[in-house]
Amino acid sequence: MKTGVGSRLLTCLLLAIIDIGDASAGSVRSRTPLAFFASASKHLAPRYKRQAPGDVEVEVPKITELHITSQVQSRFATVKISSTIVNSKNESKEANFEVQLPESAFISNFTTIINNTFYNSVVYGKKEAQEKYDKAKKDGKTAGQIRHSSTDVARGMDIFATFVNVAAESEVFVELTYLQLLERRLGLYEQRIMVQPRQIVENLTLDLIYEEGPQIFDRFTYRLPNSTDVMDASSEHATLFSSVSKRHIKYNPSVARQTQVNADRGIDGEFVVSYDLKHEFDGGNIISALSNDYFVHYFAVDKSDELPPIPKNIIFVIDVSGSMGGRKIEQTRSAMKQILQQLSSVDFFNILLFNSEIRVWQSEPLQATSNNIQTAQSYVNENVISGGGTNINDGLTDSLRILFRNKANKADIIVFLTDGQPSAGETDVSKIRVNVKGLNENRVAIFSLGFGTGVNFEFLQQISWENGGFARRIYEEDDAAEQLTDFFKEVNIPLLLNVKFQYNTIQVDTSQLTQTTYNQFFSGTEVVVVGKRLGDEIDATVQGSTASANTVELVVPDSSKTRLSGPSGEFTEKLWAYLTIKDLLKKKAMLTSDADFEFLEGRALNMSLAYKFVTPLTSLLIVQDQHDQQQDRKEISRASVSYPSRNKVIYRSSCACRLTVTLLPVFLIIRLFL
Repeated sequence: MKTGVGSRLLTCLLLAIIDIGDASAGSVRSRTPLAFFASASKHLAPRYKRQAPGDVEVEVPKITELHITSQVQSRFATVKISSTIVNSKNESKEANFEVQLPESAFISNFTTIINNTFYNSVVYGKKEAQEKYDKAKKDGKTAGQIRHSSTDVARGMDIFATFVNVAAESEVFVELTYLQLLERRLGLYEQRIMVQPRQIVENLTLDLIYEEGPQIFDRFTYRLPNSTDVMDASSEHATLFSSVSKRHIKYNPSVARQTQVNADRGIDGEFVVSYDLKHEFDGGNIISALSNDYFVHYFAVDKSDELPPIPKNIIFVIDVSGSMGGRKIEQTRSAMKQILQQLSSVDFFNILLFNSEIRVWQSEPLQATSNNIQTAQSYVNENVISGGGTNINDGLTDSLRILFRNKANKADIIVFLTDGQPSAGETDVSKIRVNVKGLNENRVAIFSLGFGTGVNFEFLQQISWENGGFARRIYEEDDAAEQLTDFFKEVNIPLLLNVKFQYNTIQVDTSQLTQTTYNQFFSGTEVVVVGKRLGDEIDATVQGSTASANTVELVVPDSSKTRLSGPSGEFTEKLWAYLTIKDLLKKKAMLTSDADFEFLEGRALNMSLAYKFVTPLTSLLIVQDQHDQQQDRKEISRASVSYPSRNKVIYRSSCACRLTVTLLPVFLIIRLFL
């Protein structure tokens, strides 16, 4: 069979690649993904690859409509994307999608309309979904599947694999919905939407709504694709409707405008929305619903006269092994010199370099005076040179012992940068985790940075989560130094230590709360706790230690407690499920034995099935036989959403038994093989 290759994109907040080839051939074709959604923080924005220069475009499907809608309610985004695909060939084709979403997102629905027939989706465990998909395909039925595949380390995105068998000369409408909680970083919530259809689209619209009641917007800006102008009001091509706690943006570039941008490709860039809210010096805000028993507690305070920054006791643990050679080591040197300048004069700091051996700048942390910072910068310039193996175990354990020598009322922090796997000293990552956690005893927060594609990022997440921190990816690109310095800004201003969220046990089911204790809280961030209430009232207090070593108790005032009625409050249950599943998967990742594995995975799986979320444990399946689907839904509805015997907890979701779909927007990338 003669083969040609063509590429066209219809984009939005995710990536879909459709390889249309002979469904029966079973051949595997290479493809280059294109990422179009950037995550909530600038330095985490995924990089995307352009179409290879040698690709030849042929028979591009005509996209008549591309719609993107996003409804953000109290930071919780529901994004729907829709488009139409036509297979004009006289034989059936299998369309293979690879959908890239922000790592924090869960797909909640996938729907298709094929030849005027509507096909809905059902969530199954991965193994069962694959078996049902294989059988449907073997029987010649139209079927589709979405499952979590892997994390794309090149862009920091989750990849969801999707397969749809499209009959000859038929039209397919596709809708995909996903959920995401927007995180607050560096004092901003941010949503980035790549609009990149690679052709002129007759009807291209973005409809974005942000509702944050009862809180008030402090700032709200947006930037159009193919523009560097940041705007806070309506502009020539977008309309912004504003009220105290709501913003609504409509973007509908005309064919003339798309042609003006690029006569062939049309709109090609990101639509970026950034905003912040007014945060008071109190215990935050609580939103609950009249229609269910769930609540959400948002806590965000920034540095102020009432809450000054806490001095840091910080050590930079830098990988200088051979794999860090070239541009990476140069970027690390550049970033470190800039980061040292950001230290406060009341901070104490040190530098530890590791490869096969360990080298320490000073025997104990020194105060960040101008002279000490200059000396440290010279040390970095002369000694951050690559070579040797990677002794992660000794690098981390030695750094802990150094920090322990300078104990005071400070925020103890390790910033750990590596680009590879342990290859010297102790190389078993499970043993390294046990060694570090055992020595640390949760006294020092470890923040890990994985540089490039060769790093074991799962290991970095585990060792950070187990020690009160988090992990970030650093992309091996021109702006890597900027990514490193931006990360440091996130942890540069600690405000509270030993943070505890406390609730009245008569009012709240404490067994249904997500994480309520944190080593440290930083200015410019936000903590979100979700749970289940037992009555109408919820009293909550956030407790922590301040720079003066005093314990402060910040109470949620009655004026910051909101009860929502009707559909507006339904998001609280979905957000509870969303964050609880993430909490369970995080706990599962931190296990060093099999003791609680079955319980944690079983609970996460059953909640994923009940709320119809595509998580690392589940898949969405679409099959042609509507009777079979209805029977599957009944089986799932009848099944008690129970968890392994521990505690004998049973959950039934008020929104899980039926999957309701409204046919709204979608986008796709199409690669056509002839």
